[in-house]
Amino acid sequence: MQSGSIGDWIRLARDAKGWSQRKLARQAGIAISTLNRWERGLTHPSVPELEAVLRALGASEAERVDALSLLRARRAVHAVKVVSEKSSLPPPLIGDVIRALRWRRGWSVADLAHAMQVSERAVRAWERSENLPGAGMLHQLCCVLGASPEEAALLTCRQVFLSPLEPGAEVSEESVREAIACICNRVWRGDTEGMDLQFLVLESQAWHLSRVHPRGGYWWGKTQIVRCQWLLHQLRIKEAAQRAYIAWKEVRRYPAHNRDAAWLVQAMARSTTRNRAGEITKPIAGAQILHDWLSLVRPWKEMEAWFLRSIAEMLSYAQQHEAAIEKCLHALQLIQQTDLPVEQHLARNATAYVLLRANRATEAVAYLSVCPHQHPLNQVEDALLWHQTLRAVGARAESLKWLEQARQLVHQHQLTGYQAKLESLEQAV
Repeated sequence: MQSGSIGDWIRLARDAKGWSQRKLARQAGIAISTLNRWERGLTHPSVPELEAVLRALGASEAERVDALSLLRARRAVHAVKVVSEKSSLPPPLIGDVIRALRWRRGWSVADLAHAMQVSERAVRAWERSENLPGAGMLHQLCCVLGASPEEAALLTCRQVFLSPLEPGAEVSEESVREAIACICNRVWRGDTEGMDLQFLVLESQAWHLSRVHPRGGYWWGKTQIVRCQWLLHQLRIKEAAQRAYIAWKEVRRYPAHNRDAAWLVQAMARSTTRNRAGEITKPIAGAQILHDWLSLVRPWKEMEAWFLRSIAEMLSYAQQHEAAIEKCLHALQLIQQTDLPVEQHLARNATAYVLLRANRATEAVAYLSVCPHQHPLNQVEDALLWHQTLRAVGARAESLKWLEQARQLVHQHQLTGYQAKLESLEQAV
């Protein structure tokens, strides 16, 4: 049922049953004048009043969620969450925007609370959409978080439930498929500008589709996978892991997602290795997660090789250098059975990386490879690897060229997660 307001929704639902305003008012136990004002958009029902109308209409759970969402008020959030508990697909809320912007800054709840001079409890309430700051504080919040004009407009409109489209436009499987294809292209180009907002709008479209279409859950899962990919590319590991845990149950319902579910496993594993400060403190725990899920990706050699490379990296952090080198060589042998040059390049450089960490830089040089046609994140990793390896073998002048290339890529694609590493390497030079 498409409607732009709760009044429209009630009127359309009433018309669908062939009821007059008088009959619905009588069945719901409300005044006919009150119902008339709702349908004309002059006032809005409270949650208990709307629940009474929904019971009278015999609304399904999906219809209840749609109607409650149209209240676009904080008081409806809890009711929608209760209705949605039986589903693994949480409704998209305005607090998700605040949380995404906070994570994009790399801030904790305490950091944002300090910047806004409010309590941590207040920030958590904002992010749960249980409360929103006043208009003046919302503008301050946008400034503090570095919100784009579009993000600021979404926050300051004070609509708790994210709207997926312009009023009156329909969400269809085809429109969601096209939107996902578009955002996938942006992910692989390494785009950053406006991506947080675009993902939230896409998630809202997919969630609304899941209410009315049997394959809506599939597309919601696809949306979460692509968002997880992008967050990993941005080195927003903890945020990627949160999306992975939210989406896991729904994604696993669809065997067609098995290959791409590898991104969710990677996010969980990488997050497990890190403490709250983002430091790698438990590499073996992350390696174990990847090892446990190797069977999921074995049908695809490139994904299995990726898991093996990641396990090797974690073993290397745990100072298990021989085991790490063995895993990387296994990954390289596996991927050489394919005609995937980018994956072969990644496996060679992964081997060079673990050799470098084992203080075997001369051997590492023999594995170094160049491949310009890949994601910007991988290009940065390659440039940094070349810099560190060449510097380790005494080729300082050549190594500085690679460091400069990495710096330019980080600036061009706004890969702020690499800033600290770049500064550390520059100081070492």
